[in-house]
Amino acid sequence: MMVRQGMSRFGEGVARRCMILMMMLLAVALLIVPATPVAAQDEVDSLPPINEFASARFDLLTTVRVGDEQISSYGQGSTILPDRVAVWVSVDDGIVVYLIQIGTVVYINDGTTWERTDTPPPADVEPVTVGDQVAELNDVATAILRVGDAVVRDVPTTHYQVWTTGSRLLDVEGDLGLPTEERELIEQAIIKYDLWIGQEDGFLHQQNAVVSFPETEIEGEVFPVSEVSTLTTYYNFNDPTISIEAPI
Repeated sequence: MMVRQGMSRFGEGVARRCMILMMMLLAVALLIVPATPVAAQDEVDSLPPINEFASARFDLLTTVRVGDEQISSYGQGSTILPDRVAVWVSVDDGIVVYLIQIGTVVYINDGTTWERTDTPPPADVEPVTVGDQVAELNDVATAILRVGDAVVRDVPTTHYQVWTTGSRLLDVEGDLGLPTEERELIEQAIIKYDLWIGQEDGFLHQQNAVVSFPETEIEGEVFPVSEVSTLTTYYNFNDPTISIEAPI
């Protein structure tokens, strides 16, 4: 869905796999970039508590880099916690995709018609709050940095960075039921997660997730250096006009 016209079949397959791996990592609130923490003097023991919001709107920007190829998408949406999301995404080739999730039911429209997909989660998976997801980062982090003050949509925030590795993630969260080759790829990843937390309201105003993998060979297939980054900016917290209903 997010593959530019003209990309090779090999590039398409790698891009799709990168997107799948990214979603697996983001499901446990993580991100990856190929770098090392700077300014060790800014390291802190843990992230501050996050205040929960019941609903919000958000802007979304995703960039996928596979070797020399780069694919971008942007969109907007809204969420009603814990389990309602509505979002549209525009990709490089001009396609706009609409998605609505209500509980375990997902509705998708690629510009033609709505289709419903039922994707119930495993029985032992419970909805988690934003605060719970952020708290989980404390468990998997290899370093937590307080970067400094920043303004997000005219709101004063404090910028934090969480660093970890794919190997550390799997040690803490388990293998997530991944096939061997995908688990081996994730083990080589480095993870960074940026969060901008409101200084006055304690809300999560922005987060940036980047998933990067080094060039590697798995089962005879060479994967080039690849990276997926997703920037999400939240606003209109607890707006009573936010409503998410099934389209069909």
